[in-house]
Amino acid sequence: MKDQKTSVIIFLRPQRPQAFSMERVVELFTKELPEDIDWKVVRLPHAKFSPIALLKNGLFARKYSADVYHISGESHYLVFFLPRKRTILTIHDSLVLGHLKGIKRWILRWFFFVLPVHWVGKVTTISQASKADLQYWAKHSMNHAEIVHDPYTYARQSAPTAFSRKNQPPVFMTIGTKFNKNIERCIEAAAGLTCRLLMIGRLSESQKKLLTQHKIDYDNRCDLTDDQLYQAYRDADALLFPSLGEGFGMPILEAQAFGRPVITSNCSSMPEVAGGAAILVDPESTSAIRIAVVPLLESKVNVTELVEKGYRNLERFSSQQIASAYSETYQNLIKN
Repeated sequence: MKDQKTSVIIFLRPQRPQAFSMERVVELFTKELPEDIDWKVVRLPHAKFSPIALLKNGLFARKYSADVYHISGESHYLVFFLPRKRTILTIHDSLVLGHLKGIKRWILRWFFFVLPVHWVGKVTTISQASKADLQYWAKHSMNHAEIVHDPYTYARQSAPTAFSRKNQPPVFMTIGTKFNKNIERCIEAAAGLTCRLLMIGRLSESQKKLLTQHKIDYDNRCDLTDDQLYQAYRDADALLFPSLGEGFGMPILEAQAFGRPVITSNCSSMPEVAGGAAILVDPESTSAIRIAVVPLLESKVNVTELVEKGYRNLERFSSQQIASAYSETYQNLIKN
């Protein structure tokens, strides 16, 4: 008689335009789950952020029956509608709490972080940094939490860059335009240098003004599809990602997969994800960012060595590795 399979329902946040990072992660690791995991992905139906919509999503989730319930991110409130000891909550980051104040932060902190973390049987975070941040905000021991990284999203690529061609200015890619992405310092660091910025995300008027002020040559691309983002990485020669804080930092792995050298921050989750295969800088220092860019332009960095280290770093984040970690977590939850 064959061993009985473990049934798992994986809940995915409601669908939103141009939001596909969590969806891609779930798609990648579920394909590699072993045969003894009988999994199903369920998309929550109500995207509106209101008490009624959240209640409807919770009641919708209660209709499903499984051995294990996995909330794959963002919809943390679902823990109150599911069996406590058989539910896993993945929390990607709690960075939003640092940017809110007053009653908004109080509500979000308690109902999306503190109470769910205290209530649920198992928590997974995607980096040591995100776990530490969560512990700070939730004021919980986090003994029931473990780290399961996100898998990298692109297969290993190999394409020449301007650092090897020498016939055109190198293109430095930035991703995201929110406060934590540190775009203003990237712009100031590139002022007067022979390079181009490929900026992914909708720029604010103040950011556009700063680009004009510093006479930066740039290309801005917004609302990209997966295929368009793929092409953007191919068009870039390096990733400039000195973020002020991340739950993980997927662009680091994506750039490494495309064989692009990476400049990123020496704080938060970035060193953990980069794995010694990036140039690390103080993100709060414009001069430090510039000092990292200039040697690449002047061929004083061994780009080939940096790229090879990046390829090796990817091995830690393969879909197979992440699927194995989640499978073990599912099985342990049942045993315990």
